[in-house]
Amino acid sequence: MKYMPRTIKIIFIVLMISISLLFLPKEAKAGSNANVFGWAWSENIGWISFNSTNCDSDGDGITDTGNYSQCPTGESISDYGVHIASDGVFSGYAWSENIGWISFNEEDLSGCPQEPCKAEINLTSGEVSGWARALAPVEDPEAGGWDGWIHLRGANYGVKLKLSTKEFEGWAWGGDDASSTAVIGWISFNCNNPETGDVCGASNYKVETSFNLPPTASNLSETINHCAWGMSPQVALGLSIILNWNYSDPNEDPQAAYEIWVDDDPSFSGSKFNHIAQSAAPSDSTVSYPLDLSPEQDEEGDWLSKLDWGTTYYWKVRVKDSSGSWSEFSSTSSFTTPAHAYPYPDFQPFPQNPSIGEVVEFIQDDPSVAQAICYLDQNDTATSCEALPGTNYAWDFSYDPTEGFQTDSTYKGNATTTYDTVKPYTVRLQITDDLGTCSMDRAINITLPLPEWREISP
Repeated sequence: MKYMPRTIKIIFIVLMISISLLFLPKEAKAGSNANVFGWAWSENIGWISFNSTNCDSDGDGITDTGNYSQCPTGESISDYGVHIASDGVFSGYAWSENIGWISFNEEDLSGCPQEPCKAEINLTSGEVSGWARALAPVEDPEAGGWDGWIHLRGANYGVKLKLSTKEFEGWAWGGDDASSTAVIGWISFNCNNPETGDVCGASNYKVETSFNLPPTASNLSETINHCAWGMSPQVALGLSIILNWNYSDPNEDPQAAYEIWVDDDPSFSGSKFNHIAQSAAPSDSTVSYPLDLSPEQDEEGDWLSKLDWGTTYYWKVRVKDSSGSWSEFSSTSSFTTPAHAYPYPDFQPFPQNPSIGEVVEFIQDDPSVAQAICYLDQNDTATSCEALPGTNYAWDFSYDPTEGFQTDSTYKGNATTTYDTVKPYTVRLQITDDLGTCSMDRAINITLPLPEWREISP
């Protein structure tokens, strides 16, 4: 025969491969616990099953009645399936009664016609790339030169996972590119593809997955408070640090847990702070953790009880969604602690409830009452702020947050004032040292003076 029409040639190739399948053993291929299932369709070879549970829902090795019209009834069936691992790489086997086993295993895909070879899903976009391969035509002289390659993404076509529904859509191509022989031809993964519209009324099929795309943690930042006096937790004297990140999940699953690493070594290779917590948060939200170095917060329990001054620390986080999938660790963020603690601007008004016109003294130099303390070095060496050269005081005797800080006095010591209106006041003291400024507020209540009285004889 000098000439064989293209259609007849395709039928002949498929027929020869189908005959060869009669001699293939019915061995197990992957397993029904694989997370891809459903059907794809090729005009040339018909149905392609991605999981044995399509026709054997109870997993007893015998095809069931009434699952799908394309399922035989009461026949022995191998346990097989296609699976997507947590990193997005495919493995396992699909099955066609006309073309046989179709492998998604990376070891079967080496030497593909065009890189990338391994079948893989982009965890962000859902696009599938790489190849699958029908095994029966490999080195089969009756396959007409086609080596079984099925391209999952080309220049103008491709398979994609719709993240919101976990359904695959789009097209793959199976044929001999050199001779343009479409042995399998176009493989449709959904009866409702964007290119063809909804034809599910005529034939309702799709390839689906229970694969859960992992979440991500991104946009790491730190909220640093150098004046966290009286607050908890503190990571050093007067210093609190809140670690923030954005949690997002392509399936819109909420956050269920997170794990944070903190270390002064960006490689995190030695002992480090390792904190794991159960924490719910919706997708696309900002999550925060106030860094707490107490032993019960550290899974390893062998790190610092407080941060060192003048040191750069590095941190990263990974997150888990409500379906149990962990993300990879985020990129690393860092922060640097100051050279020493910021001022502690403590003071107390005396008397506490003065009357109109009465002199009020704001005591900040008496350890038994209140003392403003400044720190000199990394060893937390303390001294009186009043006695330390270079420190500055600023007093606001009627501080109002809506008006902002108004300097009423810059007296470096126990300032005094009087009030002429009966009402509560907030007094704020700001102290600035060589690093920065901290402030503290105290409340006082101005009252009417006690009435004057004199004795009257009865």
